[in-house]
Amino acid sequence: MVQMLQKQPTMKLMLCFLKNSITVLCIGSILVWHANVLTKVDQNFSFNNGNRKVIIIPGTWAGDATWYKPGGFFFDMVSLSAQSLSREITFFSWPGDLKKVSVLQAGKQLADVIENDSCTTFDLIAHSRGAHVGIIASQQLCKNKSTKKILNFYILAGPVDEQWYMPAMEIVGRVYNLYSLADTVQPVLGLYERTFSFHKCIVNVRVMIDSIAPTHGCMHDPTIARHLLLIHEYLQNRNIGNFDHFSCDSPGLINFHQDGYPEYQEDTGFGLTRSVRANVVHMLPTHPDYDMFSDMLAYETSQRYMH
Repeated sequence: MVQMLQKQPTMKLMLCFLKNSITVLCIGSILVWHANVLTKVDQNFSFNNGNRKVIIIPGTWAGDATWYKPGGFFFDMVSLSAQSLSREITFFSWPGDLKKVSVLQAGKQLADVIENDSCTTFDLIAHSRGAHVGIIASQQLCKNKSTKKILNFYILAGPVDEQWYMPAMEIVGRVYNLYSLADTVQPVLGLYERTFSFHKCIVNVRVMIDSIAPTHGCMHDPTIARHLLLIHEYLQNRNIGNFDHFSCDSPGLINFHQDGYPEYQEDTGFGLTRSVRANVVHMLPTHPDYDMFSDMLAYETSQRYMH
């Protein structure tokens, strides 16, 4: 099968396996992956804005990772949609350690980057603890009475703590909070929530990839990246994937597909995500999230009341 796919010049063969919550991609160029189904975005679509930039923010311990940088599987896949939507794209690196002071410093640095950028509107895509960096940046921009706007803030598996890390909705247009019930890292044994309380501009969205709930590391899988910027207006206006029923007033479930567009439905099981905060089972050391989870739990438990 591998030999057959390798003979197709327009196909991208990706062999993805999970190890320590990191999706490893093998063989081929990301830029031509599934070219036959990759979205071709209308250049004249009304949501296009040439003065708009996408910034990707990684989470904890991602300093040496490449997925969020040019040439990385996630960055390059988001870049395809960004370019078609006439948006610039870049990334923001930060030390990525667990200390709160590191998050605060990174958030203020990101705010400075946004303030000094020639673009006036931005989309943020943040994974895990990177969401806290983006949130601090929004708070800092609001505090400084900045004229810059974050139109869409895509949070991927970000630990939710509304007391300390609440987006400044005065300058944020909409927050898409994407989470997975198979993510054992995000809630850190109930120290954090998976979802935000109701807000007219914050949408909690449970994620599946080909009907399978992804782990923490797979929340920055290229399958999600491929159509992320099209959620939800672009897909809704074209009646694609049931997104004509998308509602910002109710929680949703998006099933991303390796082949084809994502599909949306209302999440009728949403209540479980807040009544059972962690939804975490006791993990054996062989679990792919074990090392990351253990370190985060130890740190967060010691720092929880030291904000």
